[in-house]
Amino acid sequence: LQGVAAFGSFYDLEVNRGTFTSKGRGLLLRETITEARQRVSVKITPAWAESVAPATRFAYESDLVLKPSVSWITAPDFVHLTNGTRAVSLLVDASSVPAGALGSVQVARVDALLSAQPALGPVFSIPVTLVQPAPASAFKDQKLETAVALSPSQTKRIFVEAPANATRLRISVKHRAVDSLVRTFNVQALAFAAQTHVGALEAEITAAMPPGEERSFDLRLKPGSVAEIASSL
Repeated sequence: LQGVAAFGSFYDLEVNRGTFTSKGRGLLLRETITEARQRVSVKITPAWAESVAPATRFAYESDLVLKPSVSWITAPDFVHLTNGTRAVSLLVDASSVPAGALGSVQVARVDALLSAQPALGPVFSIPVTLVQPAPASAFKDQKLETAVALSPSQTKRIFVEAPANATRLRISVKHRAVDSLVRTFNVQALAFAAQTHVGALEAEITAAMPPGEERSFDLRLKPGSVAEIASSL
C-alpha cells in the first residue's frame, strides 16, 4: 500500500505488465523491448484502516492530478477516485539502447497529487523501471568482450541477455592497466527470475590483481533472463 496518513487514505496499486509479474505495484521491464510504445493499465484502489467507518469509506471521493517525471511517459491529466477500483492507462515510450552501449536503465515515476492541494506532494507514485540488455550484435561467437575504465568508488554496469538455452554465464575479468600497481576489483553478477530467490542467481569475486592477471567465475541463470554485471575498484 502507498499513502500518507495525513491524507486520511491509502492506495493499492496493480500494474498489468512486467517481466516477472502482471500484478506488480509498479512497472519493471527487465528484457529486450521490441515494441517502443508500451500501453500499461494501472488499477488504483483506495484502502482503509480498520478504524475508518463504513459510511466514510462509502462517501469517499478524491480528484487527483497525475504528473509523470519524464517526457517518455504519458498519463491522463486527472483521475477521479471513489471507494472502488479505478483503472488508468499509461503510455511508455521506451528508447532503444544507445549505440555502443552494453545495456541501459531508465527510471521514472508517475506522481498522483491532490488537485486542490498539489503543493502537499504526492499521495502515491507509480514507479517505472526499464532495464534493457546489450544488443545481440554485441556478441561474437557467443562471447562479448569489452573494456571498462574504473575510478575509485565508481561502479559501472553492463546488462546481457542469456541465450535461450543458457544456464550459466562465464565471466572473465582481466586487469589491463599499463602500470605495475596491484588493484582490488569487485565484480558482482546477478540475474533475476520469477519465483526464484535472488541469492540463487548471484555470484561475485573480490580480487587483488596485478596488471595482466585474469580471473573467471560463473553465474547461474535461467534461459532468456537478463544478467547484470557490476564492476568497481
